[in-house]
Amino acid sequence: MALKNEAQQPHVNARAAVRCFDAGCAQGVDSPLVIAYGRHMSDGTMFAPLAQYSSRTFTEAHRTICVYTRDEEIELEVFAVDVVDASSEDKRTDFADVAAPDSYLGDKLSRCEVVLEEPKDIAQAWAFVTCSYQTSNSRTVVYAKEVKGWDSRSSE
Repeated sequence: MALKNEAQQPHVNARAAVRCFDAGCAQGVDSPLVIAYGRHMSDGTMFAPLAQYSSRTFTEAHRTICVYTRDEEIELEVFAVDVVDASSEDKRTDFADVAAPDSYLGDKLSRCEVVLEEPKDIAQAWAFVTCSYQTSNSRTVVYAKEVKGWDSRSSE
């Protein structure tokens, strides 16, 4: 899977490869909360631009993230950003019912540094995670929701 965001400059690698999904995302990109991890490279490639989302001004100017899988293109819109201490932050990938992700995200949003909107009745969200170096074990988590998807498989 590759992704591209509006923040990436022409001189920077235009697509960032996801290093891995959280092992708890049993349904892959169809999981209720898709957690994607990527490296923050010092040369500005890969997930490095995601660390800039901790700035509200930057987030407001770069809300769109496009995800490209083998079968589809998904346009996401960033709704919140959190900078967490990876040593103590909890995460959850399994949910008992369709309302559970909404409740979980509501709790997370109450602690986020940047909240552009509080989506309700969200069936699926994405969380892009990269190291961000505010502390020795900080991670920037960018939360996004799908706004448009295209199936790129042939219709035959």
